[in-house]
Amino acid sequence: MKNHGEKSTRKHEQAIAALLAEPTLGSAARRCGVSETTLWRWLQDEEFQAAYKAARRSVVDAATTSLQQTATEAVAWPTSRSDVRASGRRGEGRRRDLGACLRDG
Repeated sequence: MKNHGEKSTRKHEQAIAALLAEPTLGSAARRCGVSETTLWRWLQDEEFQAAYKAARRSVVDAATTSLQQTATEAVAWPTSRSDVRASGRRGEGRRRDLGACLRDG
């Protein structure tokens, strides 16, 4: 990025966070307090682009890990509960239990 400096770095970090959180370039620009043109220009910069892609990859990796952990717990949870095993419930009762597991974590 051509304009190195503490303020510029902070603005770039805010822009990357906004790009990750907002659905459009315009709303991301408004959120971080720069024009849409400025944000578009920053996205053309290789260094900024690399930082944005790394941040996006990190968010996707974290989400994937969280989903995998939740899915593993959701599958294991109903069969690990003694009241489910003892009652021998099937079908709707087990689906309600699974829904509670996913909702309550």
